Amino acid sequence: MSDHAIENARGHLAEIVAESKAIEADSDATDEHGESLLECWQCRPLDVSVRTDWYNPYDPNQTPTPAEYQILLTTGGPGLRIYGELADGEPQTAFLEWQDWAVPWTRLEASDEEQAALLHFAQQFPIT
Repeated sequence: MSDHAIENARGHLAEIVAESKAIEADSDATDEHGESLLECWQCRPLDVSVRTDWYNPYDPNQTPTPAEYQILLTTGGPGLRIYGELADGEPQTAFLEWQDWAVPWTRLEASDEEQAALLHFAQQFPIT
């Protein structure tokens, strides 16, 4: 196991949980520099990507719609992303996954409170 990658993931998760609580208590919450936490969240991802569900490209009545998303937070060793399913362009699930050199994406176990904070974060990036 990659202890460093897991510690990195837990640190990011704790930060997201604390910020989510602050935002829920006060939508105008700021960080120690006076920056809006919601604006800070918008700047945190390195990349936001989606992929579609199966569809028939020859059927003119079917169009590809995003079914899954990933929000890339860090790359390399360790890598970190939030991954989940979409419905009507809105994140419906959110899981934190870590990766390290020669270790594939691995889901980090999270409590219900942590899952809710991850989903809160992910919902700041709707796909329209």
